[in-house]
Amino acid sequence: MLSPQELAKRDGKKGKESLRPILGHFPDVTKPLQIIQIDHTPLDLIIVDDVYREEIGRPTVTLAIDVYSRIVTGFYIALEKPNTLLTGCCLTHAILDKKKWLVQHKVDGEWPVYGLPDTIHTDNGKEFHGKSLKRACELYQINMTKRPAGTPRYGGHIERLFKTFNDAGIHNLPGTTKSNVKDKGEYRAEKEAALTLWEFECWFTEFIVNVYHKKVHTELGMSPLDKFKHGLLGDSNSPGRGLPTRIKDEIRLKIDFLPYEERTVQKYGIQLFGIHYNHDLLRKWIKQPDRTRKSAQLFIIRYDPRDLSSVFFYDPDLKNYIIVPYRDMGRPAVSLWELRALKKIAIEQNPGSPINEDDIFAARDRMQQIVENAKKETKRTRKEKQKELIRQEESIPNQARKKLLEEETEKKPPEITNDDDDFDDIYPYEDIEQ
Repeated sequence: MLSPQELAKRDGKKGKESLRPILGHFPDVTKPLQIIQIDHTPLDLIIVDDVYREEIGRPTVTLAIDVYSRIVTGFYIALEKPNTLLTGCCLTHAILDKKKWLVQHKVDGEWPVYGLPDTIHTDNGKEFHGKSLKRACELYQINMTKRPAGTPRYGGHIERLFKTFNDAGIHNLPGTTKSNVKDKGEYRAEKEAALTLWEFECWFTEFIVNVYHKKVHTELGMSPLDKFKHGLLGDSNSPGRGLPTRIKDEIRLKIDFLPYEERTVQKYGIQLFGIHYNHDLLRKWIKQPDRTRKSAQLFIIRYDPRDLSSVFFYDPDLKNYIIVPYRDMGRPAVSLWELRALKKIAIEQNPGSPINEDDIFAARDRMQQIVENAKKETKRTRKEKQKELIRQEESIPNQARKKLLEEETEKKPPEITNDDDDFDDIYPYEDIEQ
């Protein structure tokens, strides 16, 4: 029998790497938020949909961890495979204050992590190195670095964290797929699955805040929460980093981390993924000449793949985004994934003919009718419905429109009446959930 060293030599570089311990040492990390690691992994758990509570599969978690303190800075759980959107959502969650998040998820505890990190450390996945994420990090002066290819030991902190969450919590939940076939026995994860995505998100938040963050970390000699606080506030022997700056405009941050394309403005407006969008404020940019190229000027168009009913046009003069809706505002909201499927169906139903926007949405109407007439919900249909519920809840275009409406309402002068009874029911404003 070959020794581990001989096997490693036979397998070349990959084999040699397998013999190295998973190390997480960053010798230059001396303060919180100096470096955060971010990565994705499928969860060892099957979840159910909100309506029928039938299993719909394993979600993916994108997680960010502060290397200095090992505290979780943010996460995002979704039904999609790793992509740029998941990365951006995780980073915005890491950067924003968590107080509203804890209230929404009914978690009693503290998660005092917010602020821009100095550096983001990732693996070599393409979702971490696309133009959208790079541009957003440049905008917020965040450095990006990736570990050398084929060297997983450099991601040791977050790899160990995934294992901790599985072993200490997720493998004890109903619907866990466990990690070892021998551990399963007669257990059937699909039949035992009980948690919806929202319920698991609440559980995950509770586990992070009140279990993981408070448990003494063997390498630190204290809990991640205590280490993080010490690094911020310092003590009599060493000064802390100080409290980070809070991001006030949450919607702007979320938009800045969305994927984007570059488009010209035409008389009809702009076109993205075969769909037309228009707004009166685009008129001055129609076929605007570009000094650096022969054709018209290109503009940044950011979009939320979960909801293509509106896109965000960056106006160079206003230095802000304009919410640009469908040119035909009667169209229903669709996700990018749904749009791609609809295009494929439209092509199959109209072979040899050019496909336009009308064909795409006509295909959607036919599909909706089929779903409504179906007598039995399949796993795939349940999953698509669950994605639609999440899309409606988390759609950034919806959040942006809501904020715009609130701002316009605040500008209107209040109505003046002489009825003293109008003052009987005055209460403090409550935070509005996004």
